Amino acid sequence: MNKSMLLEKYPVYSVEIIKQDCTCEHVDGVLARLKEQIESHPVATYIGEFDHYQHVAKQPQGKIDEAIQAAKHILFCVANAIPNPLIGAARPRAISVVEMQDKFVISFLEAPVSEVNQLIGEWLVALKRA
Repeated sequence: MNKSMLLEKYPVYSVEIIKQDCTCEHVDGVLARLKEQIESHPVATYIGEFDHYQHVAKQPQGKIDEAIQAAKHILFCVANAIPNPLIGAARPRAISVVEMQDKFVISFLEAPVSEVNQLIGEWLVALKRA
């Protein structure tokens, strides 16, 4: 998993999984596997999915890189505390799954709790074939 700064200010974790190395064939399969991980976690709550590709594609000025075949997000919360009134700005969490011809690019913003980043990383590793 790689960590980078998106637009010089957003810490993002990402992984690229070649389709032949993935346990899923399409973006919907990846989201289904992630949903299983979320729903089996003792604290996490599944919220929903967002089809980013369709949202942009239906806009008259929408632009999508032609290499992108699908782009969806799975939304969830994995918090077990509200330590201050501002922490809600960092919740809920989202994982972006972008399907390209030969790979998936999966990414998420860094969580304020390092254990959550590790947990999501484990979910992403589980998508790879053994």
